[in-house]
Amino acid sequence: MKTGTIRTILDKNREPWSQILISPHGRTLVTHEDSVAFHVWNLKTGTLRFSIKAKYVEFDTFAFIHGGSTLISMDWNDTLHVWDAETGEFQMKIKTQHKIR
Repeated sequence: MKTGTIRTILDKNREPWSQILISPHGRTLVTHEDSVAFHVWNLKTGTLRFSIKAKYVEFDTFAFIHGGSTLISMDWNDTLHVWDAETGEFQMKIKTQHKIR
């Protein structure tokens, strides 16, 4: 940001990204080009760490917690999925409930 020079170029497929998210520590990027997969990148090297493809339902939104070491995704059924942001290891699923008033 200080110099405005390009540090790295990510090797992506041809689909446009509908969503990007940078971790709080600035070392990890999440890209979401369609609703069935997201990709986690190492911003320092420009390499793809891992990709997660939905099996049964489409992903909708993402957030980092724990300073960027944990990634949470939400699917269209309002279920949260918790991932290790470094390895892509699935940690848990949390089903949310909506109350209609």
